[in-house]
Amino acid sequence: MQSGGLRLDQPLVDSAEKSAAAVWERVHDRIQAGQMPPAEAQPADWPAEREQLLSLLRGPLHSASLERQQQDGRAMIRRLTAFEYENTLEDLLGMRVSVSDILPEDGPRGGFENQSASLDLSAVHFLKYQEAAARVIRAVVPISPQIPFSDERTGRVITEKGPNFREGLGRSCRLDGDSLIFYTQLPRYGLCATAAVPAAGRYRIRMQAAAVGEGVQSIPVGLMRVQQSGREGPELYDVVDIPAGGPQGLEFECELGPRQAFVVTLLTYWDIRRFKRPIEEYTGAGLRVDWLRLEGPIGDWPGNGYRALFDELPLKARSVVKAEQSGGRVPVIREDRPIQQWEADPLVPASEDPRGDSERLLRRLMARVLRRPATAEEQQQVIEMVHARLDAGASFFEAMQYGLQQIFTSPGFLLLLDSPPGEVLDGYQLASRLSYFLWCSGPDEELLSAAAAGQLATVEGRRSQVERMLKS
Repeated sequence: MQSGGLRLDQPLVDSAEKSAAAVWERVHDRIQAGQMPPAEAQPADWPAEREQLLSLLRGPLHSASLERQQQDGRAMIRRLTAFEYENTLEDLLGMRVSVSDILPEDGPRGGFENQSASLDLSAVHFLKYQEAAARVIRAVVPISPQIPFSDERTGRVITEKGPNFREGLGRSCRLDGDSLIFYTQLPRYGLCATAAVPAAGRYRIRMQAAAVGEGVQSIPVGLMRVQQSGREGPELYDVVDIPAGGPQGLEFECELGPRQAFVVTLLTYWDIRRFKRPIEEYTGAGLRVDWLRLEGPIGDWPGNGYRALFDELPLKARSVVKAEQSGGRVPVIREDRPIQQWEADPLVPASEDPRGDSERLLRRLMARVLRRPATAEEQQQVIEMVHARLDAGASFFEAMQYGLQQIFTSPGFLLLLDSPPGEVLDGYQLASRLSYFLWCSGPDEELLSAAAAGQLATVEGRRSQVERMLKS
């Protein structure tokens, strides 16, 4: 007997017939949700029959699911999404480097971007992840010594410095004395921004601002950074609510790259042309900025990211390292030379024992990067590649860049691997599952320690870690 492609004279669920099992799963779910049968077609004793039918389906469906899991494994291997890749590197290095503009866009499936079926790894993906890794490695190494920089601008000065700001004045924004008031998201050619900083680092930004408008209590504001070249749009990194009332003194800290500026913007867009009267009569929501101040770089130098990869190795100008390696005349470098000269001849890590330092640093990093203990074979493979580069005449930094790229694009880092079919997940695999499900990032030291101690093998151990992670 057959109906709708299902054999009704055979077992309800046959694990070998995956398509039929999927149909029965949908039947079970719809009956349980009350979608089958329609209310007008339900017999008088349907509640009792419903429970009996669900019980009849539940056992075979569960058994078939377990059997398929034993045969096919729990989940398909997948790569990290661009968001997970950025998050994982940020947690490892203590600084965020944006690479989403390099990596191909992750195609969502079923409303989710972390579905294994849509996260394959092609040759194009691999090359793009290598390019992203190269950017991250270069970003953690400062190109110059700390160059103190400060900038202060009133609202009026912001409009004078901003290119083409005159086109927006009187239409989407206006001046009130030395303060700038704007009512909509400003275009790229008229940004409420500081000056671009000469060197990468963490900067402190202070501003005096307030929300304005009748009945307005606060207004959401985007904090952004933008390249001085203007070829790329501003990058949003945080959102804050600025209250109405008197001017508020606000303070933020922001990571900026070379020639990046700090930007304050509204997140809403309104076509001001709809307002036909003078903009001074407009009473809708807006933001008043009295002044912006920027100073930095602040904090520890050369930074957590550098120490995570290169420990306490000294930094020298690339020309100095090259001269020392070749035995040539060592140039004299002034620390206060223009930033353009530092960009052409940046700082790089220097080592008096390249082979020994590279092995030490790579072993230390791989113990943290793979989300499990690295095998001796995995470590030795990368070390030998770096030593081969050194033997071929590469500088210490060039050889380390190559080795670090291999680590940050290795299967153990780039892919989420599962147990072979029929095997139980070990503690490290459980730790990765938990961390990427709850944090979209790799496991922290405490979660890895729990995995090593076998605590994730128990319900109590998993519950304890999940509760901690949800509170973080």
